[in-house]
Amino acid sequence: MQQALPEVPDDPIPEKEKSTPHRTLHLKDALGNFERDLILQALERNKWRIQETATDLGIDRSALYKKMQKY
Repeated sequence: MQQALPEVPDDPIPEKEKSTPHRTLHLKDALGNFERDLILQALERNKWRIQETATDLGIDRSALYKKMQKY
């Protein structure tokens, strides 16, 4: 038994979603957002225990404190 697959358009991303001229995210900002989210997830996973979170992230406890103050 063979199922028919739906047709995929040649360009599945609508034109309006391809470019975001009004919202430019610089690499530095994107990396900062990613790092902040990663730290928050690790903190929650480790029940906000700083030493365990730092170990989980592979950084020193003091580095984690600095990053937490940064974000």
